[in-house]
Amino acid sequence: PSGALWGAQDINKMACRGTLHSLCITMKKHPGSLKLQGELIEKLEKILEEKPEGEVVLYEGSVRGLCPLAPNNVNTMAAAALAGFNLGFDKVQAKLVCDLSLT
Repeated sequence: PSGALWGAQDINKMACRGTLHSLCITMKKHPGSLKLQGELIEKLEKILEEKPEGEVVLYEGSVRGLCPLAPNNVNTMAAAALAGFNLGFDKVQAKLVCDLSLT
């Protein structure tokens, strides 16, 4: 099953063949759907106070770094890190974007 990560099998095939050299996955979410921990709570609160138009990057870095900060929102990213086993949680990059325009 692929769920939200439709390319999981392709990512895994590339990892098996040794052709997967990098992977970055971006998720855009409305702030109401985010369940955050730690420093991301404060960052989101500031964003909600300012109410910027468009997108704001909440996190950009390794999937490993993001998992404990947004454990309910990054299952797809964790699945990508597992599929791309040759890169793993440290080398697969994650970008979590807050977008007030999403419903």
